[in-house]
Amino acid sequence: MDRINSVHFIFDERQRPPEEMRVADNNLTPTRKVGASALAGAITVVLVWVLNTVVLPENNKITGEVASALTLILTFVVGYFVPEAVDPAVAWSKMEPMLLDQRFQWRKVVTLAGAASISSRAATDILRHRPHVRIGQDAQGEPLAQLTQRPQQGQLQAPQGQLPPAQPQPPVAHLPPGA
Repeated sequence: MDRINSVHFIFDERQRPPEEMRVADNNLTPTRKVGASALAGAITVVLVWVLNTVVLPENNKITGEVASALTLILTFVVGYFVPEAVDPAVAWSKMEPMLLDQRFQWRKVVTLAGAASISSRAATDILRHRPHVRIGQDAQGEPLAQLTQRPQQGQLQAPQGQLPPAQPQPPVAHLPPGA
C-alpha cells in the first residue's frame, strides 16, 4: 500500500515541476532521425525472419546474436546518416534571445547552435537569412554572429517554418582576441 501511495504522490498534480522545467507535449513526437532508425531496426528484424524461414537451409540459419548485431549496426548507420529536420523558426526563437543579450556584442555561432540544439552549419544558414544579423569570425577563425540592430524581442521572427530572403553579407569582420 505504501508503494502505491508513493507512486501516486510522484504523479500528484500539485507536485509538478515549474512550467520552465516541464517537457512540452509536442516534444514527445519522434524526430525524423528516430523514426528512420526505428524503421531500419524493424525492417532488419523482418528481413532476418524471412531469410531464416524461407531462404536459408535449416542447418545454416542466422543466429539470434548475429541478427541482433545486424539490427544494431543498421539502426546506428541509418540514424547516423539521416539528418535532423530543422525548423528555422524554432531554432531562431532559441538563438534570438542570446543575440539580444546586451552583455554581448558578438556571440559564437557554436554557442547559438548549442542553444538551438542544431549543428553550427545549420545555425549559420539560419543566421545568414536574417536581415539584422552580421556574420564574422574571431582571431582563431571561429564564426561569430552579431545583431546590426537591437529591436525588441520578437520583432525579428519570420512566419512559422519560413525564412526571409537571404540578404547579402558584408565582408567577414576579424575581431581582436577576447572580443
